[in-house]
Amino acid sequence: MALTTFSIKDVNVTVLGNFNPAILRPDFLTQECKISDLGQVIEQSLPEIPTLSHIKYKDIWWTVELNRIIVRDLSLSDKAPHLLSKYLEPLSHTPLLAAGINLFADLVISDVTVAACKLLNPTSMFEILRKFEASQIYMTVRYRVVSEVSSIPERFILEYVTYDQARVLVQIELEAAPFLRAHYNWEIRGLDIDRNRLRLIQNEYSRVYDDFRSLMQSSLKSD
Repeated sequence: MALTTFSIKDVNVTVLGNFNPAILRPDFLTQECKISDLGQVIEQSLPEIPTLSHIKYKDIWWTVELNRIIVRDLSLSDKAPHLLSKYLEPLSHTPLLAAGINLFADLVISDVTVAACKLLNPTSMFEILRKFEASQIYMTVRYRVVSEVSSIPERFILEYVTYDQARVLVQIELEAAPFLRAHYNWEIRGLDIDRNRLRLIQNEYSRVYDDFRSLMQSSLKSD
């Protein structure tokens, strides 16, 4: 046994581009974006701040800055990609650059130490990543040196490109093992060239979640 707990704690989708924070208002969401199921506004930024706007509902938090939009889903469902797409529909001429899905999870492993996991073996990780058709793979492990013969892995960073040219970045905090924290970022670029790739955020959301879980299960096993 290795991974015993996989618990998603936070989810958001983000788009990079050139935006006008001032238009983020409840009436814009309902009238222009045709979003009507968000409930009551819990918190809203002051209109006097020109570079940042945010609106908090019970389950969905919106943030718009000059260079990005973030939709955070506190219900941990699949709402965020759909809502982001609805927000961008009336902004068809707004320049976009990249879009990503961010998943944050707490993990617990048992009956195996981090040092014994496949996670720290490049050969094993290469075999695991073949399942995801990964290319351009980079791995970094930061160790804390305890003595001349002992070290402790503290952070693992993995980067690779998927078959659909999405870029994946995985960061795992290892220092509190067996309790680990992981961030999985799946990102598509080139939206300034092909805006239609934005649909992948919604179409691939479930697969991205499944890939994150599968990668953690496979890599946190004894090597």
